[in-house]
Amino acid sequence: MSNKLKKVDYVVHWVTDYDPKTKKQISKKREFINGMCNAHTHGLDKYGSYELQIVIDAPDAYSFLFEKIARQIASGQLKLEDGMILKGMFSDGADLRVDKHLQYISGYTEKPEYVWRLIIPDGEFKMPEESEEPPYCFQTLEPTRDYWKTVYELEGKEWLEDWD
Repeated sequence: MSNKLKKVDYVVHWVTDYDPKTKKQISKKREFINGMCNAHTHGLDKYGSYELQIVIDAPDAYSFLFEKIARQIASGQLKLEDGMILKGMFSDGADLRVDKHLQYISGYTEKPEYVWRLIIPDGEFKMPEESEEPPYCFQTLEPTRDYWKTVYELEGKEWLEDWD
């Protein structure tokens, strides 16, 4: 089966607290935990897949993962599963893990939806459960405070302002 698409019909948003060109902080209030972001796709649902997400803020290092995996999904070559290991995804031979993750993407969804979170190993090839290196060790957590506030509100729970 070909890995070629006639046209790219999905998009990638890399949402972070700073302007990637100037490296200056965009917002007055930091939304993300240091070193984290909410990079995600839109449009893979038309191929029967959840959207992809990366929470490590390093677009130069990891944006190729969206391209590679999304094209394989769109061409029918890849169907992701929770806990799946994608072997040798990096030039150093490191593997990538795919986790099914419940995520609220502010401004795009009315309620939390599942995404395929791409879990990236640290420099010693350790996954978050074994790593002590930020931000790699935080990948199974939520990258923002606002996420938790929204989930509480959607579930009808009281958000305590001193949690901010």
